[in-house]
Amino acid sequence: MYRAAPAYCGVRHQVLNSRVRHAVFAVGGIVLMWVAGWLLVGETSPLHKYFIGNPEFPNLWRLLNMPNYLLAAWVGGNVHQPSLLLLAIFSAVQWGFVGVLMSLGLSKVQTTAKSQ
Repeated sequence: MYRAAPAYCGVRHQVLNSRVRHAVFAVGGIVLMWVAGWLLVGETSPLHKYFIGNPEFPNLWRLLNMPNYLLAAWVGGNVHQPSLLLLAIFSAVQWGFVGVLMSLGLSKVQTTAKSQ
């Protein structure tokens, strides 16, 4: 026999979808950060020769990632060469947080559009 779904099932599904959306945006932010970092400051990047003469975007990228560098140097105990593992972890946390904030903003826009 067929039974109707409980009334709370839709709410739970919506919460799960929002959590999945937040996770996807967080992982997307991390992947986008690594790709953008390689394109902007990587020596093997296809854009490397262009950015040698136009350093505005790579300098901005370095400025945005400076707190991660300083935190990794402080936690690692070596101010001359921070641990690359710590730097990767702190960068992933930073850009994952940015991705979650973008997801929250998008969900707010969606709920505003649905209510109108």
